[in-house]
Amino acid sequence: MEVLMPEPRRWTLERSISLGDLLVFLSLAAAGVGYILHQDQRMTRTEVRTDNLEVQDIRFEKNLQAQKDEIGKKLDRMEEKLDRLVESGHVR
Repeated sequence: MEVLMPEPRRWTLERSISLGDLLVFLSLAAAGVGYILHQDQRMTRTEVRTDNLEVQDIRFEKNLQAQKDEIGKKLDRMEEKLDRLVESGHVR
């Protein structure tokens, strides 16, 4: 009696694609495109916000410097007035 060994199966490629696989692939592709577009919108909004914050920061620094200059001028005027008062003898 002879024992027959089954033939080893070989890999084969089929050119057919099931409708379910095609639908899954298309839905994943659409989801990927949607995700990428959403990320692009978020990055654009973040860039705009960053630009606005930089402009606000520059305005704040200019305003702060103007206030410092004004305080310095007022202190100089106060010092001049005090010097005049001391020189005139009203303050000891």
